[in-house]
Amino acid sequence: MFAADLGVLDRHVGLEGRVITPLRRRDSLILAESVSALAGEPPITRQAYHVSAGANEPPLHRVVIHTAECDCAPGAATGIGNYFAQASSGGSAQYGVDPDAEGHYVHEAAIAWHAPPNQFSIGVEIAGRAAFTSAQWASAPVQAALTRAAARTADLCHRYGLPVVWLSAADLLAGRRGITGHVCVSRAWHQTDHTDPGPNFPVVAFLQLVQAYLHAIPAPHPAPHPPAPRPGNTLVQALQRAAHVAATGHWDRASDVAFARLRDTHPASGATAVRALQRQVGVTADGIWGPITDRAVHGAIVALQKALHQVADGIWGPHTQAAFAVARAKLYLRSVVRRR
Repeated sequence: MFAADLGVLDRHVGLEGRVITPLRRRDSLILAESVSALAGEPPITRQAYHVSAGANEPPLHRVVIHTAECDCAPGAATGIGNYFAQASSGGSAQYGVDPDAEGHYVHEAAIAWHAPPNQFSIGVEIAGRAAFTSAQWASAPVQAALTRAAARTADLCHRYGLPVVWLSAADLLAGRRGITGHVCVSRAWHQTDHTDPGPNFPVVAFLQLVQAYLHAIPAPHPAPHPPAPRPGNTLVQALQRAAHVAATGHWDRASDVAFARLRDTHPASGATAVRALQRQVGVTADGIWGPITDRAVHGAIVALQKALHQVADGIWGPHTQAAFAVARAKLYLRSVVRRR
């Protein structure tokens, strides 16, 4: 995903302080599971022990990107939260991400201990290591975690009016606002010696992802009477038919639940999950993943792929995931606009 842009942290020169020109929306990079990050500050998942007195009041100055110095694997965001919950941790951050999930450990209005001076900053920990090579940053699990971090960073930039620009130590000392790494904060104020997110962190690709998410977020003040969506939206109906839910043409929670079940239920799933999927795709709900269930699920994925103009091979692979992510993102954002 990021191969063309790897290895450009600043070296640490050249890139720092430059606004990256927005690309055409790279919708194919947006993971469906990350779209919820565009909805504002989420609930705390695990409260960190270390939080400074005082308020992290706007205007926010910077989002600081960290590596958590752990393996980039599912469950890492929970592990980061568990670590920060200990008095012995000596630190904290507002957010942490892994390939599958995001953790929220300190309220944005509170001051976390992540890259001093900490006030007016928000820390985002990515499951990974500062010593990662370019190839490791390009691996699939790390790409997924980077995408989640970019979604949250875009949301923060949107809500706090931060420019999508990578800040150098000199920029920080000059009071400029934007996105930076822990290494740059260390160089600016010399209060820590941390070097994360490391010399091979894909800054260009990361900022482009942030821009893509930022462009997808609806304007804060839409027209007072936005036009109602056309009834019988054909793409929505096609997706709903693929998931075996009522083809109303309006994307709703039932559609989301149906697609999550179609995506996440596998032959090794428990009998309860398999029965729920079987009822959805219209076969006998016996809890056994046999050839009839397999054919029904294959047919549902083929129908989905046809609706998304993908190769209809019945395999829930990366291309289908990305195409569905884009479609779901657009439908989600459309529903947000309708609610305002």
